[in-house]
Amino acid sequence: ANQVKEVDLPTATVRILHGAFRHERTAYQLKTDVTLLHVPVKPNQSINLDAKEMAFIYTLSGNGKIEDTNLKPQQLINFSEDGTSIKLSAGAE
Repeated sequence: ANQVKEVDLPTATVRILHGAFRHERTAYQLKTDVTLLHVPVKPNQSINLDAKEMAFIYTLSGNGKIEDTNLKPQQLINFSEDGTSIKLSAGAE
């Protein structure tokens, strides 16, 4: 766990499991350009994440929103090729 790079932001902590986020990058790379992040967003806060050709979000716990879509625990949201970023907002808990 202490080998996982983290970027602390005022609204969230971004753990980089594979790929890159801002100025941090994992030491290993796959042949496919993949970014895998664990992003606990602080209550009532938001974060914008870059999206490439494909993106998905899997919620582990809590609640929140992506645009007008409500999120609940253990939900998978798959995004199309439209857009280049995803705004993830956390609920009160």
